[in-house]
Amino acid sequence: MKPRRLIQSLNNIYTLSKDKGLSYATQVSFWKIRTATYKRRLKIQDQFALYPYQKWILDNEVREKELIQQRVEAQNLPYRPRISVIVVGGDVLPDSLKNTLNALLEQTYNNWNASLVLTSASDRVTSPAATDLAQTDERIHLHWNETSLDSSIKLAMNNTEGEFIIRLYAGDKLSPNALFEVAKTLNTTPDIDIIYSDQDCLAEDGYSRQAPFFKPDWSPELMLSTNYLACAFIRKDLVSKIVSKNPPEGLASFEDLIFRCSEYTQDIHHIPHILYHRRHETQEKSDRYGTILNLQAEWAKAHLDRLGIRNVKSNTSKLGTLQMIWPIPERRVSIIIPTQDNSEYLKRCITSIQEITEYTDYEFILVDCGSQEEATQRYYSTLSQVANVHITKYQKEFNFSSALNFGASHAQGGLLLFLNNDTEAIEPYWLEELVRWAEQPNIGIVGAKLLFPDGAIQHAGIVVGMEGHGSHVYAKAREGYQGPFGSVDWYRNCSAVTAACMMMRREVFNNIGGFDENYELVFSDIEICQRAIKDGYRILYTPFARLIHHEGLTRHQHIPSHDIRVGYEHLKKIIEQGDPFYNPNLSYSIRMPTLKRPDEESPIERLNNILSQAQP
Repeated sequence: MKPRRLIQSLNNIYTLSKDKGLSYATQVSFWKIRTATYKRRLKIQDQFALYPYQKWILDNEVREKELIQQRVEAQNLPYRPRISVIVVGGDVLPDSLKNTLNALLEQTYNNWNASLVLTSASDRVTSPAATDLAQTDERIHLHWNETSLDSSIKLAMNNTEGEFIIRLYAGDKLSPNALFEVAKTLNTTPDIDIIYSDQDCLAEDGYSRQAPFFKPDWSPELMLSTNYLACAFIRKDLVSKIVSKNPPEGLASFEDLIFRCSEYTQDIHHIPHILYHRRHETQEKSDRYGTILNLQAEWAKAHLDRLGIRNVKSNTSKLGTLQMIWPIPERRVSIIIPTQDNSEYLKRCITSIQEITEYTDYEFILVDCGSQEEATQRYYSTLSQVANVHITKYQKEFNFSSALNFGASHAQGGLLLFLNNDTEAIEPYWLEELVRWAEQPNIGIVGAKLLFPDGAIQHAGIVVGMEGHGSHVYAKAREGYQGPFGSVDWYRNCSAVTAACMMMRREVFNNIGGFDENYELVFSDIEICQRAIKDGYRILYTPFARLIHHEGLTRHQHIPSHDIRVGYEHLKKIIEQGDPFYNPNLSYSIRMPTLKRPDEESPIERLNNILSQAQP
């Protein structure tokens, strides 16, 4: 522990002993030590692969006894929807179809049928076992079709009997409880149109599992980066509606169809279990990544065009992720920066924006919160000669939320960017990227990717309940990192983004009432995002607005106990339920996405422990 942190901890123990007794202070100290030790243990386990995915599977997934019980329960479900599984062949390896079909035959829910679409002559050779199964199980039907893959899918859809459809490739497998989980979900929420689950990949042997992808609940902008609904169960009536509105040549692929389905419904449900196992990709198929990325870009551009966003172009970043770009009219951005002395940081922040940023229609609103240093006053004198810089004096007792609201009251722009004075622009189009998304009617608040000076991630969205009230996910990861929660370089909807760099339209700010001044220093950014969500807006993190955040690496601000208590009241419900834009199979104990362990303290337990330490 660093000396400063140690001194602060000793002071806290002394204060607790004085106010609540030595016994209580000792109990709190042990909890803090236990928590810190647990976090360290998780990091060491991940570093040396001491808690592999195979161990997580054993700890979490259903066992044979539960599967037997499911078979009985499945027969007694009040609503037993028929589920149609479309299995597409095409250049399959021997036994691939057999493995896929055997996984269907092992399902604990039996009201399904399968349409096998064999799309190449080689399928006839490599799939005799599939032919045999089709002859012995009336639920399995073969469709021999040597035309294009997508034509085969449409052919199968016209011959499906089910109320829901899922498309698999030969070699893909469903977990034995997959269809049961879908049917059970439909018995509690029958109006759902699209159901998707978490997934992983099969190894070369076709059985071992690896590379899990634990997904968030419905996250529309994430679809632009990765089509994570590609293995979803879709209501056939919805598919029929889409097909009826598009001629056969108008549907480019099944993936395109899924994009279109997502435009027609918001009844999209996530089952947070690994129910889908993607087939092993040979090296030849893995080398097609660039082609797949190009197709994703075309589907995403067409999707945005149908949503009314015109002239969209895509750009593949140096990290291999897609950025969607479309022209925007420049509208005045008011950059609101609370500041107090530390003029070297402020100067670096403002100078970097002035010298690097391509977007030109902006003004600075500097909210001075009681600067005393002579260097700061000299810098202010210089800035007073710059037309688009306005210095306002915040003369009340410092309250971060109040200072932000005060700055907004002096802003003239239709877009408000709340920015810390210790940030630094590092590329030309960061502001344009924030504006592009903040102008979208359904987006309420946009946050940026913030980097430590060494290039590691400082902010890529906030997970509510992580490490307490909420923390920055992916903190200390490197750009390009991809793990069990996907890539840090994808667009993501979040429960919150940091006010260190946060943009919103003025009308959104006014509609939701600005920052809550009940907070003195922290958590008001999480709270304002939650109010925006309640009002029907989405919160977006874009990885394509990149800035450096200098002080984030070393600053250990004291969190006022008042903010802890107010934040508890505002956030405890979502923390009890779990952040919908994270995944309950991932740990809330550390910021790097990692597998949740069985002995982990729950987020609400941690929050209650933190609250108990907050001094009145």
